[in-house]
Amino acid sequence: MEEDNRAEQGLEPQGMTAEAAQFMGKALTALFWLRICAIPTGLMTLPQWSQWIPQLRQLGMVVNYACLITTSSVYIRLDNRFYRLAGWLDLAGIIASVWLRSFDRGGWLLVYYVLIFSETLIALYFRTRGHAQILRNTDAGLAGKWKRLGRGLLGTMAVLALGIGLLFVSKLVGSLVCLAAMIGVIVVVMMELVYLYKTARILRRPEKWEMQ
Repeated sequence: MEEDNRAEQGLEPQGMTAEAAQFMGKALTALFWLRICAIPTGLMTLPQWSQWIPQLRQLGMVVNYACLITTSSVYIRLDNRFYRLAGWLDLAGIIASVWLRSFDRGGWLLVYYVLIFSETLIALYFRTRGHAQILRNTDAGLAGKWKRLGRGLLGTMAVLALGIGLLFVSKLVGSLVCLAAMIGVIVVVMMELVYLYKTARILRRPEKWEMQ
């Protein structure tokens, strides 16, 4: 019965072979470097670059989308329900982003950013759930850190939603709350990179899984 429950959740850590764990470890290592690559290329897509070096912005956009599409595709293929949900959400966000870039958003600019940013945070939350799940029988300490990071992300999302609501009441107060939430998001993203590297390193240790 317990094994059936694990299967329904998307992954059976105790049944994972050392070979399968090493494969997932390599996949997460690749995902770590894809995330690293997506950060500078994402900054290169900012509109300011079009005023200085238009070609560099276009290059950054192409490479950034390539990193994001590859990342979402890898998560979709991994044997974990939360990973697959995160991958499909990211892929939907990429498609929406490309589609919305094709026309003038006008007064919908704020809605555009809120929707894309919300999708990104939800996908990130599902990834934290997936990481915690595959580690729960191997490294309970790191699995607990992933869970706490996920709860922290939910709290940050709640603060961000509050800040957006306060914008309609007081722009100053709403902006300050949103700024605090954005700082929280940056902290979560940085911690995610650290934990992702550690998770990939643990999964590449076959002795951890052969003992299960």
